[in-house]
Amino acid sequence: PDWHADIICLCSPNNPTGMVLTEEELAVYKRGRNAHVHTIPHNASRADYLKATALECLLGWLYLRGEKDRINRLFAVMMEEDGDAA
Repeated sequence: PDWHADIICLCSPNNPTGMVLTEEELAVYKRGRNAHVHTIPHNASRADYLKATALECLLGWLYLRGEKDRINRLFAVMMEEDGDAA
């Protein structure tokens, strides 16, 4: 699945789910994406790896803040969109 596309959809004001990342969440996502990565797995492109790192960063940040309901809502939206594409 293309998690990055799902997150970008969430960030878009015109997304069909009506769920949008907050400015703070988007800033955390971008900070994670722009992190300096020293090693990249052989089976992933640099761009895909940075996008995955950004998503991990966002989810970890939400978890540390105790926002498990928000994490669950984001996962639910990503899974719904993935299911619709199949």
